[in-house]
Amino acid sequence: MHQGETHGSAVIGGGPTTAALEVRGQAISSFFAVAQGTGALGPVIYGALIGDTTNRTPLMWGHILGAAMIFGGIVAWYFGIAAEGQILEDHADPLSTISEEAST
Repeated sequence: MHQGETHGSAVIGGGPTTAALEVRGQAISSFFAVAQGTGALGPVIYGALIGDTTNRTPLMWGHILGAAMIFGGIVAWYFGIAAEGQILEDHADPLSTISEEAST
């Protein structure tokens, strides 16, 4: 196969453009998988924090962790951008974009 020749849906030897897009897709899927896994463990963790209700210390630490997560949400609200329902390229250039400086 020659450079840039396609085999199925994959580009063989496509250069840095296809590698950058592949890394972007892999990063998005990895973050999604971690978020789904931690979300699925939520009831188990909360049940362990409650325990048999004789010791309230683990539940207190759970509330402190929740307060830290609320603080993280406030930081995201302050520094974040409204990107709901918009494509990623509206807010950030794709990794495959070549700037004017790099092409000269």
